[in-house]
Amino acid sequence: MDVNVSYKDTYSVITYQVWEPIDGGKNITLIIEYDADIVDNGILFKTVSIPIGGDLNIKNFHINFVSPYYLTYQEPDGNNFQIPKKTLLIINAEFSILPLPKLPVHGYVVFWLSILCILIIIFVYTELRRKK
Repeated sequence: MDVNVSYKDTYSVITYQVWEPIDGGKNITLIIEYDADIVDNGILFKTVSIPIGGDLNIKNFHINFVSPYYLTYQEPDGNNFQIPKKTLLIINAEFSILPLPKLPVHGYVVFWLSILCILIIIFVYTELRRKK
């Protein structure tokens, strides 16, 4: 297997080339591990977007995030999905220092909407109490 790394202005491209024929019904397992500074850091939430694509059909794609933070969002959700050839799939994930469960929407949206709702309820409550 040949590995080629090319550096662009703001990113790097890692190319893996398999030069041995793959027999029909057979497959190869390719495990890619790397460290990269691709995380958008916030105060409570961190997001990452990873582009995946190739010149061949990917029939069983699995991604595993190892992080000290809680995984609160992943799109596409789950693992073991397919990626058609010549298609770019972007995997979005969000992590938080807060112990939130995995949600169908970004955790920061739920968090800040909850804070806003609580503030509105407190404001309405204090205004109603003040008028009495």
